[in-house]
Amino acid sequence: MTKLNTNTLLLIISIAIFSTQSELLPTFTLYIPIIPLIASIYFNKNDRSLSISLLIISLFLAVDYSNSHKTPDILRYLIVFYAFLFMITNKYLSLRWLSYYILAITPVIIVTAYNYDLVESGSLKRDILVLIVCFSVFVLRAKNISMNLISLEALFLFFLTYVLFDIANHGIIWLNGGPLYFTRLTSLKSFIVFPTVFLLANDLKKKSLLYITLLIIGTTYLIIAYSTRMILLSYGFVLILLLFRMFMMTKKSIFVYIPIIIVLVYSSIYVIDSYDVNYNSNRVTSLVNIDYSGTILEKIQFVDPVRFAEGELMFSRNVIEIMIGSGLGTGMADKEGALSFLPYDGAAFSNDELRNNTYFNLHEAWIDYGYRFGMLFVIVLYTYLVKVMLGNDNYKSIIAAMMITLFTCASFSLIGVTVIFILSVGIQHTYAD
Repeated sequence: MTKLNTNTLLLIISIAIFSTQSELLPTFTLYIPIIPLIASIYFNKNDRSLSISLLIISLFLAVDYSNSHKTPDILRYLIVFYAFLFMITNKYLSLRWLSYYILAITPVIIVTAYNYDLVESGSLKRDILVLIVCFSVFVLRAKNISMNLISLEALFLFFLTYVLFDIANHGIIWLNGGPLYFTRLTSLKSFIVFPTVFLLANDLKKKSLLYITLLIIGTTYLIIAYSTRMILLSYGFVLILLLFRMFMMTKKSIFVYIPIIIVLVYSSIYVIDSYDVNYNSNRVTSLVNIDYSGTILEKIQFVDPVRFAEGELMFSRNVIEIMIGSGLGTGMADKEGALSFLPYDGAAFSNDELRNNTYFNLHEAWIDYGYRFGMLFVIVLYTYLVKVMLGNDNYKSIIAAMMITLFTCASFSLIGVTVIFILSVGIQHTYAD
């Protein structure tokens, strides 16, 4: 367990507090990633695990999900470049894993060449980055086995402070007549689930279910305010797995806690939204007021017709293509008009995508990556992460839980892929070649 001195504690807490003040200090918060980046460089020599955690914090604070109000591109790319450079140092090339890697990507390369007419440059660049990440994680092996490559305690301190102050800030705004819903313009906003994950996976004998319950309610409040359904769904999935892990490790009757969480989450959504006049204005709270009559597929289609149509197109291909994918950078060709109901100038897809009936900005990670890399890739990834998450190693369990969350909610962005890369290396460093 990493011990943080007083100065480091104050630094991390201060960064967390100031980073939540986007309403009061809008310009300052765009540039605040510089502070943890400099601190990461400073601590690199003497405390590598703390340095990596500060680097993750810097990436989290970079505002990248906006066309106008965002962290300057040069700063974001500098942080990402430093992150990749930082994570591939002190590595060696494993010829055994290189042969596995070549074997794994060969079918993807072949199918990409076959579907070259569906390839789009922007999607291709991101997919090549994913291949580079896979190469760096699996082929470039760690010279030394390390059990604490990432300081999870530093991340816990930062995100706990961040969550508490974000709740306080927007709770005050809401109680004074301001809007409940607001947008965090960072693709890594799903990282707010980290404090709950840390407490549930770490130090099982000393935790208090009361504190965890309050933290779950507070985190759920932020997720509602962020108006992001996938964070809520992935959060619930990870919570259930961690509670199952707790039961398996402690043999305590905590399964009764699962329905309590469900009731608390549902009640918090209902109570919070009952005070808001725009009941259906939020994509999370509107789920409470939906008529769920009909078949399961009809319910899914009613909740999100765009994602439902993407799923239909995903599984309309032949079995081989479903399993190994349609190739790097390829778009989803809608020959059947499944998405023809979408208007131009909408938020779901660009006008070019709608005009050509070929879609690249898909809305689910398992569809987005499954369509191009194959469902086999998605199934193996999730299966492996769930297995690691349910294991006896608390460190690996926490990282695997966050990788599930980030892959589900943030793998569409450069910063999201970068942090997933860092967490992957964090697990890889615990294994010998």
